[in-house]
Amino acid sequence: METNQMSKIKLRIGQIEVEYEGSEQFLKAELPALLKAVAALHQAAGQQPAMTNLGGSGGGPALPSLSSTSTVASKLGCRKGTDLVLAAATYLAMGANKPSFTRSEINDQIKSASTYYKSTYTDNLTSCLNTLVKDNKLLHVSGSTYSLHADVLTDMRTRLD
Repeated sequence: METNQMSKIKLRIGQIEVEYEGSEQFLKAELPALLKAVAALHQAAGQQPAMTNLGGSGGGPALPSLSSTSTVASKLGCRKGTDLVLAAATYLAMGANKPSFTRSEINDQIKSASTYYKSTYTDNLTSCLNTLVKDNKLLHVSGSTYSLHADVLTDMRTRLD
C-alpha cells in the first residue's frame, strides 16, 4: 500500500506569502505552477520579482560576485561530481536568481565549469542528484525540476559572501 507523505512549504515574494501543508504529491505536481503564478502576481503589483526564502525553494537577491558555476566551484573548492552539481545548483539559485531549475540546466552549468568538469559527471548526474536529495541539499520539486534546500541556501550565502 502506498503512503502519501505530508510536506510543508512557506515562501514569500515581496509582500505575497504562501504557506502550504499537505500531500507531497500535490507539491511535486503543482509547485512550479504555483511559483510562476505568485511571481506573476508579484510583478503585476509593480514589484521586482526577487524571492525571499523562508523554507523550501527560492532564490533571493542575486549575488553579483557569482558570475558563473566556475566561480562558485572555485570558492567552494569542488573536488567531485556531487560538489560540482551543488555548485551549479548554487549558481542557478543565487547567481542566476532561479528559485527552481531543471536537470538539463544543472547539466549545462556543470559542463560550463570546464576546469572542474569531467564527462563522467554527466554520466553519473542521476546518482549525484539522488545523493544530494537524500542528503537534504537539493529538493526534488517535480519531474526533472530541483531547488536548493533552504538550509543549504543560507549556508552558501554565508560561505560565498
